[in-house]
Amino acid sequence: MTSRHGHLLSDPRVRGWIENAGNGCEATAAAYLRALGRFLSRAGLTVDGLLDLARRDPLALRDRMAAVLHDMAAEGRLPATLHFMKATVSSFLRYNGAEVPLKIRIRGAGRN
Repeated sequence: MTSRHGHLLSDPRVRGWIENAGNGCEATAAAYLRALGRFLSRAGLTVDGLLDLARRDPLALRDRMAAVLHDMAAEGRLPATLHFMKATVSSFLRYNGAEVPLKIRIRGAGRN
């Protein structure tokens, strides 16, 4: 799997999560990797920084996630895209033992 965020796969925490989350489906794994990479880039975090912030200050992580999602919504990103990014980051954190309740509402996320 090569992409702009393919370098993240050199981290065993990311690679293990991708292999587990993708469950053999390369398209799903690629979508998860892109979403995580985009969040890290927009939030100005590394994998280490994300996990450290989740463990050290979960409220700060929630606020950073909310800011990223707000900026993306202002750019016109679809609610489903925002929801997918939030779910992807939550999945990565859970897999790595740093579960953080990202209780962030996304306007229109439940609409078809």
